[in-house]
Parts: sequence; structure tokens; C-alpha cells
Amino acid sequence: MKNYYGVLGITPDADARAVRKAWLSKAKQLHPDHHPDDPTAEELFKEAQEAYRILSDPFLKSRYDESRHEPLAGTAASATLQHYFFSKCSQSTVLQFEELEVSFTYSGRGRMFRRPTFKGFFITGSPYVSHRLVVMDGQTVRETTFRYVVCPMEKGELEIGRSGITIGDRSYFSEPVRITSLENQCHFTSGEKADGKPLKVVLHHDFEGQESRAPVSEKKKNHIVLVPRSRTAYIFHSIGMAMKIMFMIWGAVMIPFYFPVPFLIAALIGSLAGGINVTVMYKLAGVQSKFLHARKFQVVSNYLDKGYVLGESTGIPGIRSSFWYEIQKLLF
Repeated sequence: MKNYYGVLGITPDADARAVRKAWLSKAKQLHPDHHPDDPTAEELFKEAQEAYRILSDPFLKSRYDESRHEPLAGTAASATLQHYFFSKCSQSTVLQFEELEVSFTYSGRGRMFRRPTFKGFFITGSPYVSHRLVVMDGQTVRETTFRYVVCPMEKGELEIGRSGITIGDRSYFSEPVRITSLENQCHFTSGEKADGKPLKVVLHHDFEGQESRAPVSEKKKNHIVLVPRSRTAYIFHSIGMAMKIMFMIWGAVMIPFYFPVPFLIAALIGSLAGGINVTVMYKLAGVQSKFLHARKFQVVSNYLDKGYVLGESTGIPGIRSSFWYEIQKLLF
């Protein structure tokens, strides 16, 4: 049975005023918005809410106090359980900007998960969380796994730091994970190494099923794929975006001056003219278009096959589709 008094940090003889004061303090301390990097924050916050709901109601509190003194089967065995906490990595050698998975698994009701340091890595989104029931010493215990998808941003020997979790009154720590990152090739040019800023492609998914993002929110449903890019491709893509913006502004200002064309139509005509010029520039430079060619990147293609949608999830109807991604492609 949960110790609701311990959750709120009060004694059983606390009055209603003390219960409310403790709840307000815990709610402020544990609110998920104050712990964006702690996937367990939302669970702890809900537990504190449940404790306040029980202890603030005289009838529920009375029933709870009575049940606390009843003997519970398996209590002694539960206290002697040998819990575990470990980390796993999908691979030890990867290419720069290539995705790899790092997971952290623990048994029982863990608290205050301490995220490891990902120095030199790009985190593609919030962690995925999943649960399952396992049998330990004849007892059924919930097992939780947090799975991160990360990409090395640097070449060489990198390290993912230790993580920690508190289970009961004991702290557990994982071992550091060492990764070797090798040179990658540019996806947009032929025969060049990926020594420029990678292109970030944003996708989103609703994650229906046993595994979901933690904590759950629209922004947390986004997943960013890094597409390797050379310095040459990065420069030409930047020039291409600037050209499209300049042509769009030129069209919006100059075309209506000579022709009776609405402002938005004129801007689109200017953007189209800029797109034609940019396409010619790309052909002469031997650089592929960032929007069109990014969809052909194998990792992006794999996510699309899994049901992911191009574009950022915002929770607003109509903006969660690839329509706005296509608009962005047309303009920039």
C-alpha cells in the first residue's frame, strides 16, 4: 500500500490545514513544467495529487488509516526484493549524425530519474516510455524502460554519462556508455564528407500503443531526423533560402506596382521565380534540393513508412498534417 503520508511529507496526525499546505508545497516542487528533463515528474505529481485527494477527504482518510493497519500478504518479501537498474545501447560504433538508441530500465516504483549527460550528442526528441510486468521472487513487479534516440554530433570517442534512479530507500546508478563516432558522407552532394550543419527534418506521430512519449504533450510527439550535409551543401542551401525570400519580397512589392495582382499571389509568383533560379543554381553546383532530397534519406523514409507525418505537431487541427511542410518547401 502507498504511504500517502510519506508522499506529502506529513505525519498521520496532521490536520486538514497541514495536509493542504503540504500538498501545495509538493505540487509546486513536483510539477512537470519545472522538471522537463525528468520523465518521472508527471508520475510523481499525479501520486501527490492522489495522496491529497485521499487525505483531504475525512471519509477516505478514515478508510485509508484503517486499511494501513491490516496485514498485507507478501509485505516482508517485498522489502527483500533485489531491484535492478541498467542501461543498454543499440550499437557501440555509429556514423556521425546517425541515430542510435540508449535505454534505461528499472524494476519497482523508481523515483527521481536522473537523466544522463549527452555531451556531444543530439537528442532527437523526448524519451519513449514503456511498462511491463515481471515476476521477481514470486511477486509481480512493474518494470519501466526509458528509451532515448540520439545522434553523435562529433567524431571520435564519445561517452554518455551515468544515470541514476531511487527505488525505495536505495539509489541505483548505470555505467557510462562509450560510443565510437565515424565520419559520414553528405546526403546532398556526391563524394563529400558531412562536415557542415546537418539538416533537421521534423516529423510527428501519435504513438498509440504500449509505448509513448514522456511526458505526453503535442511538442513531445515531434521527432527530429538529422540528415548529414557537407559544408558546401549547407552554404548553397542557405543561399537558396535567401534567394527565395528576396524573390518573394520582390514579387510582393514590384508585381502589384505594374499589374493588378493581389499581394499574396504576387508573393507566390516571386517565390516561384526564386525557386526556378535556385533549382538552376543547385544543378550547376551539383547540390540536391534540401526539401525534395531529404524525403529520400533512408531514415526519413523509414519513419514515414512507420506512420510518421512530416511537419511539427502543434495540437491545432489542420497544422499537424504535411500540408504546412509543403507550404514551407514552396516558400523556402
